[in-house]
Amino acid sequence: MVDNSSKLFILGCGPGSPDYVLPVVRKLVLEQEVLLGSKRLLDLFPEFKGRKKEILLPLEKTISFLESICFKSKCAILVSGSPLRFSLGEKILRHFGKDKCVVVPGVSAADVGLAKLGIVNKGVGYFSVHGRNSSFLPSSFQCYQTVVFFLGKDWQWLKKHLWLDKYFSFFYLENLTLEQERIVKYVSFASPPPILGPALLIGVRRAFFD
Repeated sequence: MVDNSSKLFILGCGPGSPDYVLPVVRKLVLEQEVLLGSKRLLDLFPEFKGRKKEILLPLEKTISFLESICFKSKCAILVSGSPLRFSLGEKILRHFGKDKCVVVPGVSAADVGLAKLGIVNKGVGYFSVHGRNSSFLPSSFQCYQTVVFFLGKDWQWLKKHLWLDKYFSFFYLENLTLEQERIVKYVSFASPPPILGPALLIGVRRAFFD
């Protein structure tokens, strides 16, 4: 049996609802002494009796905290959905190395969104505009039938990408699996909906690139 007692756990906690936290993740959480994550994710585990600490920004502060404690105590960092897809988990793993970490994936918001729209997860491209000064070329999308954008807090990135509306029909999905869940079909880039929570934009191809 592999001894993971001295390793940092990176745990995917799903898209938001406690119902989507995998049993293996909940079991591992209860074995830890320290949990690090956003308040939203920490609140998914009210039964945890150890130390809880919210993510520190900038990221260097979080890494510094982990370096000071995580290999002296049983420690896990909580991330949304899939830990290695546009996630804090990806940066943590790169910093500490795979030999010092155990990654446990969760249910990703993207998979939930695709399922709710009845879209087969094949030929899908994933992009993030969360906290990034994003700029994409048409060639980035030529081979995909479906595209998924992980959104940030605003639509600033969209101003440079209005041409996407010509090639894809878009759906806006927000707060997936939560009571406030919202799905807007055929989003107009001229008047996108306000972003009120964790959100995705999923596009289905309707035309091929020139």
